[in-house]
Amino acid sequence: MRRAGWCLAFVTCLPGHVLGSMSEAAAVADGLAELPRAVQRRLELWQKPAGGQLRARYRLTRQSSLLYEPLVVQGELVFTAPSRLELRDDEASGAITTIAGDALTIAARDPQLARAGPAPDSPARRWLQGHLLALLGADDVVALRHATRLRIVRGGALELCPTPGHPARQVIRELRLSLDPASGEVTELVLVEASGDVVTLTLSEHRR
Repeated sequence: MRRAGWCLAFVTCLPGHVLGSMSEAAAVADGLAELPRAVQRRLELWQKPAGGQLRARYRLTRQSSLLYEPLVVQGELVFTAPSRLELRDDEASGAITTIAGDALTIAARDPQLARAGPAPDSPARRWLQGHLLALLGADDVVALRHATRLRIVRGGALELCPTPGHPARQVIRELRLSLDPASGEVTELVLVEASGDVVTLTLSEHRR
């Protein structure tokens, strides 16, 4: 079932947009100058898109040793700044996943199918949801850097990792971000879990 597949594919780690205190925000802002120049350039490109609403097509692929073949889901993404995100699967048997602030709801597109219950809360879900919303918002550097280590990896992607000692590291190994070199829009997010599973969210046809 595509609805169950979506839950396994990305929401297993999702929710809670975490904002730091004003003192934390100042400390993070001051720390930007200390980042490697390559990271600073990637952040400048990431902040290039205009804010507000974003619509895009998505293709979500999960690779796991528990699956005979990769699980693939496609649909439309709608992001409304600062903290609302909806992912609507194309298939009638798929789901509509909505993140609104701290809340996460998953509803089957087919009203005759059972509605999924709320996903359990966890530090990994809060870390991932906060960074997913920040990445699509393209302006909140404080939220992006919260409890996160940034670096550029081979191929030019920006890698985000929970900081050492953060409980999210028990589930999330890294989140890699690729940007369009001209517009700065997010084109791909690759989540590598501690289990070895890999979830890739590819975005296209961006409209703001």
